[in-house]
Amino acid sequence: MLGRDELSLLSVFIFVPLALLATTLTLRRRFELLGIGALCAVLVVAPWVGFNLSRFDKPVFISTGLGVTLASANCDATYSGPAAGSWSFECAQQAPVSKNADESVQSAEAQSYALHYINTHKRELPKVEAMRLGRAFGFFRPAQQIWADTYIETRPYHWAMTGLVMYYGLLVMSVGGTVLLRRRRIPTFPLWAVGLNVVVAALMTFGNTRYRTPFEVPLVIMASVFLEWAALQLFHRDRQQEVDDTADPMPPTASNREPVSVE
Repeated sequence: MLGRDELSLLSVFIFVPLALLATTLTLRRRFELLGIGALCAVLVVAPWVGFNLSRFDKPVFISTGLGVTLASANCDATYSGPAAGSWSFECAQQAPVSKNADESVQSAEAQSYALHYINTHKRELPKVEAMRLGRAFGFFRPAQQIWADTYIETRPYHWAMTGLVMYYGLLVMSVGGTVLLRRRRIPTFPLWAVGLNVVVAALMTFGNTRYRTPFEVPLVIMASVFLEWAALQLFHRDRQQEVDDTADPMPPTASNREPVSVE
């Protein structure tokens, strides 16, 4: 939560199911664990939330970035054209905010401006949401998104392109890893829940490679399970081939054994 406020959703997507679905525990114990986990999370973020509530004109819990983010992602430039599904700095500047107000007031004003645009363009929203998801997961204008990552996020172009190719490979292998883990009765939803968090973040704001970054860690874990299985299969096949190659092609039988002389 303190690193990226949208990751607070993981407490719902991961911790709540883990606590409530622990069938080996009593129902009372599950709710006790749920309460303990919630208390620990509150204790971590409470000092920052309390500080924010004391210093802004409007209530602020984690950050004041939602308003300007929504304003930059909901305008004509991001609903069609080259920046469709992404964000626009010019759109953020168009939001009418009070220049002398504090950040919380400006965020609220920008959010109201963005919500008004969304309400007046509801028919276009499903198409825009699909493009946002496509950008976030590398399936809509991926080359353009890499260019944006290079120009705006200052990432080296060749390494960003290499990372995109590796991401595709990890995504495919993670499916195999998921199947293997399920066969071993190991829960995989905590790993895929991080991807669900990315989905929600992109739908609420815009598609961006940076939003996908937390999900790539679970992809590496699940892909490694598949690679370990594939390596074992290859090693077993090679060992079996060595055994077959070293075995006697014509084992002794009753017909080809040398006669034994008896004196």
